[in-house]
Amino acid sequence: MKIIRFTASDKPEFGVVEPGSEKITGINGDPLFFKSEPNGKFYEPSQVSVLCPVIPRSKVVACETVPSLRPNTAVTTPNGVVQLPDYAQAGRVQVGVAAVLKKVAKQLTADEAKTSIWGLTLVTSFSIADEQLSPLQSSTWDTSLPLGPLVYSGDYADVLEALDGSAWECTVSQPNSAEDPRCTSGKLSLQDGVLCSLNEEGEQVAKLDPAGEVAALSEVFTLLPGDVVFWPLQTEGVSVSRGEQVFAEVEQLGEQELSVL
Repeated sequence: MKIIRFTASDKPEFGVVEPGSEKITGINGDPLFFKSEPNGKFYEPSQVSVLCPVIPRSKVVACETVPSLRPNTAVTTPNGVVQLPDYAQAGRVQVGVAAVLKKVAKQLTADEAKTSIWGLTLVTSFSIADEQLSPLQSSTWDTSLPLGPLVYSGDYADVLEALDGSAWECTVSQPNSAEDPRCTSGKLSLQDGVLCSLNEEGEQVAKLDPAGEVAALSEVFTLLPGDVVFWPLQTEGVSVSRGEQVFAEVEQLGEQELSVL
């Protein structure tokens, strides 16, 4: 089930993206916490403004070479503006996959962690590549983590299987320019219950084991409902500067179109 959070009037709502269609069926309540039922409302994509599917209750965990924490204020909408901090003129961007927690996770096994994950979503992670900056300055600033547009929720194994073979892409371009866009792409491959990210040459560049990683993290600190854990699909990001646009996509998880200012 693909769940989306949006506004069609003056308040956030939740809906389900119909299979084989982009039409949205409205649902009652927050499906992260409650069993939701259709509310009789239906929307076309042109009628709504998409929001990030969840606001992390306490934290975001980046499972990079060295895991790190990001503030929830870094999270922003999937089709909006990424505002580089004043101390940077350029940065880099990586496309990734994120898990959203639905239960308190503390000292879990990998099997227990599978039932604590609500679903998977698309994330793009922006950072500043400057050795003179601290990790805090380079990757925790506001709007550095566009999230969404949807959460693919359901049985853990079924969600991973749905992502098997999904293409991913991260493209940076300059509007109204003849310059060729900068692009990286690849696909996801499910191998022994783990999602592997393959580049254009078919080489493995990243490995995603959401349940295993959540279990390992839960041995260190408590994860709360709504917390987000994410994994980049690329070893290195694509360079990006002010005034450029970013298109990111993971099949089954949707796409993002972002303006960098």
